[in-house]
Amino acid sequence: LIKKIIEDAIFICRPKLNKFEIELEVNYSKDNIKMDCNSIQIFQVIVNLLHNSIDAISKLNDRWIKYDVGSDEGFVIIKVVDSGNGIDEELVEKIFHSFFTTKQSSKGTGLGLFISKQIAEEHFGDLQYYKGENTTFILRIPAA
Repeated sequence: LIKKIIEDAIFICRPKLNKFEIELEVNYSKDNIKMDCNSIQIFQVIVNLLHNSIDAISKLNDRWIKYDVGSDEGFVIIKVVDSGNGIDEELVEKIFHSFFTTKQSSKGTGLGLFISKQIAEEHFGDLQYYKGENTTFILRIPAA
């Protein structure tokens, strides 16, 4: 169940969320959404997206992350939105490249989004960035 994977990821990230006083909201359209996946790999993607959001918004005055989890057309859809203002246009085409990072060298390797996108694609799904008022990523994985 996707709910268990997300809850485990939040548990791992809770100390960092608390440290930066980040409000986290998770909404499920249904409680029993299942997907055909390697749960450890999807957990890795969820943790990576959560850590990226935390790192991006930790110094903002308004700090929140919202997960909307649902299903559509045979896919589990996980929408991750944070209070950041999005990613600069010139960086968007690079964010899924290996070793690309905007973080200090001590904070990131530039592999998180690259590996996360690969994991999504290996599951016959996708991970995309969407330009909007806030920073938004959408993970789509086939439902079970």
